[in-house]
Amino acid sequence: MCFRCGKEFNTHQLSLSPEEGSESAALAVVDQLTEYIKLTPLERFAQLFLETPGLKTPAIKMFDAYEDFLLLLNDDDKRRHLENLAKDDVPTDSLYADVRQLGHRFQDSLDQIFFNPEDRTGLYELTRTYGVF
Repeated sequence: MCFRCGKEFNTHQLSLSPEEGSESAALAVVDQLTEYIKLTPLERFAQLFLETPGLKTPAIKMFDAYEDFLLLLNDDDKRRHLENLAKDDVPTDSLYADVRQLGHRFQDSLDQIFFNPEDRTGLYELTRTYGVF
């Protein structure tokens, strides 16, 4: 959520400067954040992607990987297979390898969104400033 505020403060969509009335500006921020936290994380990502055309490719990759993951979880046979998978069988199990690949695809899309130094959306700078300690 700090990224949302950072983007909006930086583009002057919101301001807490005294000239504009600190109290009313602060209340506007609180109102907006109150509505924003009602969204699920996926809804927040979708909103970010809709507002940021430069993120179309990583957005598609992220949601495709997530959808594939949900489809896998929805398959009772695959879930049962993974639940019963012995630790010693993990290195050679093709379904486990597929699930692991889904995780990599999802992580790669997040890396493109937040850690791409060639990013023109401002998220890289916000991540570097606020997200990495």
